[in-house]
Amino acid sequence: MSSPNATLTPGPSSSDAEDGSNIARERILKQDDSEEKSEKSEKPHTFNSQNRNEYTFDNLKGWRKYRVLRPCRGMYHDIRRRLPYYWSDITDAWTYRTFASTVPLTYTLDMDRRTSGFYAINELLFSSALVALVFSLISAQPLIIIGITGSISLFNYTIYDIIKIYDVTLYARFMACTAIWHWLVAVWNLCDYMRYVTDFSNETFGVYVGIIYVIKGVEELVNLFDFYGSIDGYLSTIIAILYFGTVYTLERLGSGVLANSLSNFFKIATIFWVGFAHIPGTLKRAAISTLPITRAFYPTQQWGWLIDFWTLEVKWVFTTMPFGFLVMLLFYYDHASSPTR
Repeated sequence: MSSPNATLTPGPSSSDAEDGSNIARERILKQDDSEEKSEKSEKPHTFNSQNRNEYTFDNLKGWRKYRVLRPCRGMYHDIRRRLPYYWSDITDAWTYRTFASTVPLTYTLDMDRRTSGFYAINELLFSSALVALVFSLISAQPLIIIGITGSISLFNYTIYDIIKIYDVTLYARFMACTAIWHWLVAVWNLCDYMRYVTDFSNETFGVYVGIIYVIKGVEELVNLFDFYGSIDGYLSTIIAILYFGTVYTLERLGSGVLANSLSNFFKIATIFWVGFAHIPGTLKRAAISTLPITRAFYPTQQWGWLIDFWTLEVKWVFTTMPFGFLVMLLFYYDHASSPTR
């Protein structure tokens, strides 16, 4: 017998079970809707990964599988993938580091001396400003600042040494055609084959560039002794050593807000030690050498800015082909190894 106070608990009826299934179904639908909304909200962030496989020549048949027959296809897809981030790349670059990097005076003396004035301060400033605008817009990489590097400097005056054996007046047109072959490599989508270059090659090239920086710095100090005398050479060497010690000390201060601020403002050390030689008194009377400049906005030598490369003989045009391929390699390695230096 059951207790009079006991109550019977009704079991789940068919209507209750149906209501429970409806509730569960509604929860699933709501969850699917929320996941779909979250996927839509994350769509701009996954733009690259979703569209990365659109550009491919794999498994294509007929003439479509040949990269040369579909010019500018890679350039189009590069800009298409990067276009949503163009404005943020430009706004992110509004820092003092960007302005400090836009003064491309590195290797100017070396280029001026080794090319007999063809690449001097005017040519360097004009070419760096022009390529910065063109490269940032067309190459889909607004954050990259293009300038003269050690490898490009070595490449340019090595070609100059070769050309002057035959006819030094060919140098400007020869370099222009070399650059055109470099552009055609990108137009014909041949940059795709750089994916076979390993990280070992990039790291090796980074070490090579670092060694060039050291060698070129020492060469410039030695040339000061040869061309300007011992006073200029010794004072410049002392300033170079003190400048190196200042920057090295700022970067080795350790962690912390103050240390990071000091290490970031190492350009202040550059300004100080450049002006150090101009302190009134004995230092200023030393009259050390300065950067050679000429008339502003005009070429250093007596020729125009426009190079008539179309007048170059056909044999020289095809001679520039391997040099254009080398320029492509240098640009690739410079960009790939710069973040590691």
